[in-house]
Amino acid sequence: IQEIKDKSLTRKASDNDIVIDIEGTGKFSTDYNGTHFKHMFTGLNPGHRYNIKFSYNNSVNGEEQIMTFPAVTSCSCSSAGSYSTSDKTGSPKNFQVYQDNGHVMFSFDDASYCEEAYSFTRSDNFIDGESEKSVSFTRDFFFISRDPCDERIEPLTEASDNLALSKLPVGHAFNYCVRAVNLVHYMDHPQGYVGDETLKSSINSCASHKINWEASINGKIATEPNAGSLPIEDVSAMYQLLNKSLVPIDCSGCSGITKTTKGGSFDVAFNIDHKDFYEDNEGEYPVNIYFNKTTPSVPKTIEHKFSCNQGKDDCSGEIGTLVYLSHLKFKEPLHIYDDTSVPFSGKVFIEETAYPGAEGCMISNVKVCLLQERNNGGVLKMNETLVCGETGPDGTYS
Repeated sequence: IQEIKDKSLTRKASDNDIVIDIEGTGKFSTDYNGTHFKHMFTGLNPGHRYNIKFSYNNSVNGEEQIMTFPAVTSCSCSSAGSYSTSDKTGSPKNFQVYQDNGHVMFSFDDASYCEEAYSFTRSDNFIDGESEKSVSFTRDFFFISRDPCDERIEPLTEASDNLALSKLPVGHAFNYCVRAVNLVHYMDHPQGYVGDETLKSSINSCASHKINWEASINGKIATEPNAGSLPIEDVSAMYQLLNKSLVPIDCSGCSGITKTTKGGSFDVAFNIDHKDFYEDNEGEYPVNIYFNKTTPSVPKTIEHKFSCNQGKDDCSGEIGTLVYLSHLKFKEPLHIYDDTSVPFSGKVFIEETAYPGAEGCMISNVKVCLLQERNNGGVLKMNETLVCGETGPDGTYS
């Protein structure tokens, strides 16, 4: 090739107001004497096929000849240098799969100029990056990105695998795939295969995930109703997940310690990968929970006591209580009473009878009661008697 001239670019369909800019040398190349020619066309739509046509002088016979060939613009963001140029379809990158609160969820990087949504599939088999017998388990996730490329996308439960609906067996591994899609036109086929001239989506990005056993407890610790149901803060709740033989399970996340909030509540959540739970979605597993709290006092520190089962059973210290959980049983309620007895003591004497060296004239046989004031709707005040006692000969009560 000695010279290229009469360069033109046309779209297979309408030209869509294409702007053609020709500049520089190089890109169209030939092995003849290592000659290279470059022509830059800008303003093209990604994922579309164009026909390139030009005439040239044949250096062998001197004749002018015409060359025409198709070219498909890439959907991939790789032109920005972020990713490999081997994928022209712009498949999502850095695809990650995780499980939380009964949902298998996803995160990935947008790597396509052509998408309007993302489609997800699940399969049992995974061969050479492609899933066999894939099923769709959620609707397409439509997304408008702030930037053309590289934005991190996390659909959360808007596009997730809800395990309560899919009922996938615990311990089984599944392969999840995501691909960029466009309902109108995604991409003309890069190779222009006959009968398959357009692609409906990018190629898949896939990752494997094993279904974990999940459950949780929502607990609350307060004083008994006749003591005001006041929340108890900073109670240590130690928990241990057991197998069906009541033997502790040794695994990451099977045991731990948490503390109650100012509102007296605490949460225990399990997201476990352990063989004891495999293929047992319906079985119930016990959780042993122990409670502990101390309050500085004079003359000695107060060790709190706790009761369970509506105050019927002592569950203080090493006694604890058992809560049974099954897979996907979340926020199982647990109500604990703080049944601690706090000592009150004092003396009753006649006012203005005290003098140096004496506390005043003590009064014996005085009935002293501990009352609790309640507000009913912020209007009516009611006094509830909790306990009563009498003063002794020296005027003291406790």
